[in-house]
This record gives sequence, C-alpha cells and structure tokens, in this order.
Amino acid sequence: MKLLFESIIKYFIVSLFIGITSFCFFGCKSDMPVDSSPFRNSNIYNFTTMYVPHDTIIRMAAGDSHTAFIETLGHVYQIKDGVTTDLSNTDTTFSCNATNFYDANYFVMSGYKSPVVNGYKIPQFKIYNNGVFTKVNFQDSSLFGYNVVLYTVSPGKFYFMLYQQNKLYLFDNGIVTSYSLNSTPGTIFKSQGNLYLYANSSPGSGNDIYKITNEGVNFLRREPIEMHITQYRLENDLIKVRTLNNENIFSYFTENDWTDFYTFNTESTLDRIWHVTGESRNKFVMILNDSNSIFSVYAWDRNILKKQENFPEGIGYGTTTGYITASDYKDNTFYFYYYNVGGRLVRGNYVRN
Repeated sequence: MKLLFESIIKYFIVSLFIGITSFCFFGCKSDMPVDSSPFRNSNIYNFTTMYVPHDTIIRMAAGDSHTAFIETLGHVYQIKDGVTTDLSNTDTTFSCNATNFYDANYFVMSGYKSPVVNGYKIPQFKIYNNGVFTKVNFQDSSLFGYNVVLYTVSPGKFYFMLYQQNKLYLFDNGIVTSYSLNSTPGTIFKSQGNLYLYANSSPGSGNDIYKITNEGVNFLRREPIEMHITQYRLENDLIKVRTLNNENIFSYFTENDWTDFYTFNTESTLDRIWHVTGESRNKFVMILNDSNSIFSVYAWDRNILKKQENFPEGIGYGTTTGYITASDYKDNTFYFYYYNVGGRLVRGNYVRN
C-alpha cells in the first residue's frame, strides 16, 4: 500500500510539469479568419477499435500508424495492430517516475536508483531502443533529485529537468549539459521547426518562454496569466483555445505574439472542447464532449473543419465505466482510449491525399 501511494504521488508530481495546460495572456492578432459554420461533413480519418488491457492509466502515446503505448502504474504496454506486449520495467534497482515516448521503437524512462540512500534520489534513465533496454547512470554526483524527461529530440538526445531546480538539462549520447533559467522548466514544444520552452515563473507572475538553440537557451518573453484558455502541444505547433460561453477562439504561437486563426462556436454552452491533437495548426483533430457527455471528432484540414461521422457512436462518460484519454499525434495517427466492459482503443488514421 505504501509503494502504491508513493507511485501515485510520483505521477501526480510529474503531471504538474508535463501538463500542457497553462494560463497566459497576450495580445492576439487576427490571421486567416474562417467561418465556423456550417460544418462540411467528410470523413478523412478511418477508425479501428481494438481491445486492450485496462489499468490505472497514467498516460497514452502514439508510436506510429500501427503502434500505441499505454503507461500504467508499473507497466508500459505496446499495442501494435491490436496485439499487446508488456514492456514493463522489471529491474528492482530502478524506480520509474515517468516515460517519454519518441516513436514506436524508442522511449526513455525517467527514474532513480533504488533503494534510496540517505534520502538522496540519484537520477537514472532506462532507454528502450528497438527492443533493448539500456540503463544510463550519471557521472556527475551533484545531480540528484526527481527527474523528468520533457522532450526527445532524436534517439540518444533529450531534454530533462530535476524537480525544484531552475535548470534545463540536455542529454546528448551520454554528455549532460545544463542551462540556468530564471524559472522552472515546464513544457518543450516545436513551432515552425524551432524548439521552445514554457517555464513556470513564481506563482501569479506568469509564464516565461525561452527559445532553445544549439548555442543554448534564450529568454524571449513573459506572458501574464489569462483565464479560460487551454494550450495543446501539436507535433509542430503550440495552439491555445480561449473559451467564452460557446465561443472558442483558436490561436497559434509565434515568437512575438499569438495569432488568431479560427473561431468555433458550439451549439450549447455545455458543449466543450475536450482535447486537440495533430500535426500542426494546418492539420489537427478536435475531440468534442457535448451536453450529453458524448464524444465526437472534428478534423481541421486545409482550413476547413469537418465532423467525422464514422467515429464510433455513443462513447461518453455516461456509457463508460472507467478511464477515458487520448494520445498525441504521430505518423498521421492518434488514439482514443475508453473503458466499457474492458479497455477499448480507437485508432484514427488520416486517409486523405
């Protein structure tokens, strides 16, 4: 029971740093206004439903158009075309904090050496690469604490943070470089081919944005807090949605500003945008939860929003008995998980040419 409690606390802390939702305020300029109605109904995604293991899900990630990952307390499951493989960590000398998934063949487990000695958690990583696990130990004894991988650039190269430190660390094939910040690292995202860092400043003072380059980490600006917004990290963009009653204004990130590009009006103020995932601001999927708690999917493609009529009907909080979540977007694919007398995984594959 104690170990389970500690595991839940660990994952709760991780979620504070890797969650993409934050509050900010910045003046937006209008660009590419598009009328949000009527919707054009055209199915550009194929949906396949598969049975998967059910457990207390921590997160889900897309690997590619055939592969998804589900991380639970103590387990990592790979689901490939409906076939489930348990890739769980069985090393008793390693305690896992969280997992960062790069693609179908590579992911990094953040953790620390077990057992903990004198209260010091010595960071370690376990890297999964094409079916083989490799443990990475730090040579620098000054690095200790709770670590989280924030972003994997490529196999062997990733950024991570240590809990309660205003530093960003780069692991590059065994070499660790640190970058001092004025705030705590939060989320790394890509926009127009560049990497950026969203960092948490002191409570109530806003969020700091940094640009990450080969030369280092450079401060760009601080954004004060704005209510009623949600941010979504796409493969190649960061977008935010500002909601007021039934109006939802979509904006995308630039180095100097946020730019409005679409307004979506729901039929009811009880309808809400539940999740957004996709390749970029030009191609993404919006999952809507309506006033009856039923889910539906809309695809934004080539500046038009299209409801996907072939998404499985009747999935909602009132029709399921367990956890509901969705993945990120890779290889023109996203995954949606729900529980109804067993776990169900719905795969959405982009099929439009």
